[in-house]
Amino acid sequence: MSDAGHIALRRARVAYDLRRLDEALRQAGLAVAHLPEDPDASLMLAKVLSAQGRSDEALAACDGAIGLAPGYARSYVVRADCLIDANRHEEALEAGKKAQACEPEWTGGFIAEAFARINLGQPAQAKIPLAKALAYDPHNALLLRHMGDVELELGMVPEAEARYRESLAQRPMDADTLNNLGVALERQGKNEDAALAFKSAMLVDPTHKLSKENLHSSLEGLGMGGLGAAAFIAMICLKGGKLKVFWALLLGFRALARPETLPFTLVFLALAGGLGFLYWRHRRAKAQARLAALDPSLKELYEKLSADKAEGRLG
Repeated sequence: MSDAGHIALRRARVAYDLRRLDEALRQAGLAVAHLPEDPDASLMLAKVLSAQGRSDEALAACDGAIGLAPGYARSYVVRADCLIDANRHEEALEAGKKAQACEPEWTGGFIAEAFARINLGQPAQAKIPLAKALAYDPHNALLLRHMGDVELELGMVPEAEARYRESLAQRPMDADTLNNLGVALERQGKNEDAALAFKSAMLVDPTHKLSKENLHSSLEGLGMGGLGAAAFIAMICLKGGKLKVFWALLLGFRALARPETLPFTLVFLALAGGLGFLYWRHRRAKAQARLAALDPSLKELYEKLSADKAEGRLG
């Protein structure tokens, strides 16, 4: 029975990460049924319930985990997360402190306190637990990003940029960090570098909505119109490549064409294709020239991500 419980727990975690919450709930329920004495099973159930907006049930599951192992720090961290989801930030702060009391050198309790303080509108105070956590784990990419986020909120923009770069040195394939680096660069007037950071974030995760919005804004700030910016972003997001674009255009023109106007439609298609290709080559040459003058580390990362995507090594 324990094997079945651990399998269900692993499946619940995977489903939760994929935001397949109904499946995660089903698997977490199975895990609790098979592992009634395991606090991690109850905590997984709590996380899923909280993500579904069922705060009271989530907190009850946390209390069950705490009852099973009162000194288990992770129970208080998950409880803090559930309380934050329920907008009960003062209680979340207390839960974070309890986690620290259970395991003073574990970074999870410090992060829980920091998030509670951020949600309470106390970014300056949030720096204190994050600094303590970094003292224990100075190369933790996630901690470095969180500290950068707090410094960005406080207007410490160059410091935030430095934190994001430190974080990316540890974990370069993090779309959130790349996006936030772009925001820090943009606030310093480094618009082309910012656009490169947003593009890199989208190469890592084409579904990253915030980086799409930021890139669109950044490109418009560089003088590219709204339609041009949208087309450029579509090119970055495109996974299937040129054939999908070709077939989409072909189907569109076929739908619009009438027998009597077909020759004109074909001539227009040929002219549009030729002009489009020339424009693409012109834009590519300008982009490559600009890229050469950009931030060297960002340029190197962007080129690596572009090569990985071309070879199919990115999702």
